[in-house]
Amino acid sequence: MRNFGHRAARWVAVVHVAFVVAAALGSAGAWLAWRDATPLPSDQRAGEIATEVLPGATIGEIERWDVTFGDQWPDMYTRLIGDDEYDGGSVLVPVPVADIAAVRETLTRNGWQILPNSGTERLSDVQTVEYVTARRDDVEMAVFHDSWDNGEGIVFQHPQPTGVRRYALAGGLSGLLVGAPAAILFTAGHRGRRRWNAPAWAGGALLALPSLAAVTELISPTAPIPPDVPGAPWEGYVIFKLLTVLGVLGWARAVALRARRDDAMAAAPR
Repeated sequence: MRNFGHRAARWVAVVHVAFVVAAALGSAGAWLAWRDATPLPSDQRAGEIATEVLPGATIGEIERWDVTFGDQWPDMYTRLIGDDEYDGGSVLVPVPVADIAAVRETLTRNGWQILPNSGTERLSDVQTVEYVTARRDDVEMAVFHDSWDNGEGIVFQHPQPTGVRRYALAGGLSGLLVGAPAAILFTAGHRGRRRWNAPAWAGGALLALPSLAAVTELISPTAPIPPDVPGAPWEGYVIFKLLTVLGVLGWARAVALRARRDDAMAAAPR
C-alpha cells in the first residue's frame, strides 16, 4: 500500500509538472506571436474613422497608449505583486454615441466586419453597456455607450495576430513533451523524505493557480466590455505575480538540492 502511495504521488507530480510547463510554453508561444501585432491607428486616422462612423459628431480629446501589453503606471508594488492596469494598448476617441443599432448599420455599409463580441451587457439595475466591435483590414475597434456615466465613444485595440493560437498550441505541446520526461527523470528512484520534496511540492502548488489562469485564457479568452480592451493570454502570470515568482524559486531550490546531492554521491568513494 505504501509503494502504491509513492507511485500515485509520483505520477500526480509528473502530470502537474507537465501541465505547468505546457502552460508556460503555451503562453510563451502566444507572447512570441503577439510581437507581430499591427500598430494602433494614429490620432488623425482614428479621428477620420470616428467621423466616418458617426458623421457630424463632436470628437473629444483622444487618449492613447501605444503598447502591446503592459502596466500603465508601474511601481515597485505592481512589479513584484500586483497587476495594476496590465492590458492591451488602445486609442480612445470620446464621441457621442446615440444609437448602437444605427452604428452597426453604418459599419456594415462601409465594409466593416462585425465581430461576435458585440452586444449588450447589463452590469447592474442602473448600468447597461451597449457596444459593437468591428474590424476592417488591420484596424479593430469597439463603439460603445454606457448608460451609467454616459461614457461613450470608440476604442481602438490591437487585432489579435493570426499566429497566436498556432504558436500557443505549439508551445503547449512542446511543454508536455519537455515537462513530463523532466518530471519522470527528477522523481525516478526516490522514495520517502528528501530534502528537495518540500520545495518541489510547494513550488508546484504555488504555480497551479497562475498556470490554470493562463491556460483558461488561452483556451477561452475573456471578452472585455468597452472601453476595456482584451488582456494578454499570459495575464495569469501577471495577476498572480507573487505566486509565480515564489513557485519558480521553489522549483529552482528543489533542483539545486537534488543536483547537490547527486554531485555528492558521484564524488563519494566507492
